Amino acid sequence: ALALFGILPPRRRWPGLLAASAVFYGYAHPSNLLYLAGVTVALLACERALRAAERPFARRAVLAAGLTAVLGSLAFLKFGGLVVEHAANPAGYSFYAFSAASLLVDAYRRQLPAAPPGHVALYLAWFPKILAGPIERASAFLPRLAAPRADPASVVLGLQLAAWGLFKKVVIADNLAPFVDKAFGIVAYASPVDLLLSVYFFAFQIYCDFSGYTDIAIGVSLLFGLPLMENFRRPYLAKSTAEFWGERWHISLGSSFPAYVYIPLVGSRGGGFSTFLNLMGVFL
Repeated sequence: ALALFGILPPRRRWPGLLAASAVFYGYAHPSNLLYLAGVTVALLACERALRAAERPFARRAVLAAGLTAVLGSLAFLKFGGLVVEHAANPAGYSFYAFSAASLLVDAYRRQLPAAPPGHVALYLAWFPKILAGPIERASAFLPRLAAPRADPASVVLGLQLAAWGLFKKVVIADNLAPFVDKAFGIVAYASPVDLLLSVYFFAFQIYCDFSGYTDIAIGVSLLFGLPLMENFRRPYLAKSTAEFWGERWHISLGSSFPAYVYIPLVGSRGGGFSTFLNLMGVFL
């Protein structure tokens, strides 16, 4: 992909990146591409309808239809197994479904300039982030696709991040996993010391696994001149649960909750008990 990126002129690079993303996402399970294509087509149709509609009622109807299609299918794929045996669950669906939903809301709010359909497709399919995020905002990502370029500083930083992410994932997380799995797998027979160590080891395992992948994703994307947002910021140094969830752990998702769920739900109203109910609604 980097070789293709270097050969193509800047304004013709996005088709090559889209093709590379399709190969990456579909090589293990080609059926994954059907789900990605379905979300992309639905998103493009709703976005075009939103830009054409002028009446508030029509715009709300289009937004509701788009969100129902994207998030409804996500809910079915996640929980359909409770009703339909062996329900499909394509890799990374949650992440590009949330990306599609955020783009629809931004388009509804008229906060997003018009973008070519190919750029929107690449925004959803971009291979460094499609499997586990970060959930990049379309308003930040789409303008960079006009003529992506990678400067030497971005390449150096990207390689450093990718190497550090690999170290966290392969050296730390993957070596803690067997100990944790063994202790949690036979809880009745594990010693109290093993269980206590496993609790703490698991905290570092899950952090190094998730943040390690994110570092790799951000680092690889930087090699193509496409920066992605920071997703972890020393989360275990947080001084409160609010700081942990809102500012340090899975930042791209945590920052989406206020913008796309909490504020539209309650606005500036609420206080006391109603605030707690609204917060629980957001987490639900």
